[in-house]
Amino acid sequence: MKQFISLDKLKRLILKQQSLQVTRRELECLYYLSIGKSAKQTAAALNISTRTVEFHLKNLRNKTGARNRLQLLSSLSLISF
Repeated sequence: MKQFISLDKLKRLILKQQSLQVTRRELECLYYLSIGKSAKQTAAALNISTRTVEFHLKNLRNKTGARNRLQLLSSLSLISF
């Protein structure tokens, strides 16, 4: 059974690990990504467009140097291999 991380716990984890300036929306998009939601599902949950979700995730990838979503989650230690 998967254990999901809370939004507050995710924020504390990111801030503790790295000195990233993360917006509330970026954090929300990252949360939904971490629980396996697609950009379309995230957009519906946050009542924003799919393109906006992709924009926020792209900003996070740029901030962390990740090349894709999987690497983004891995770089923030939200998943491990």
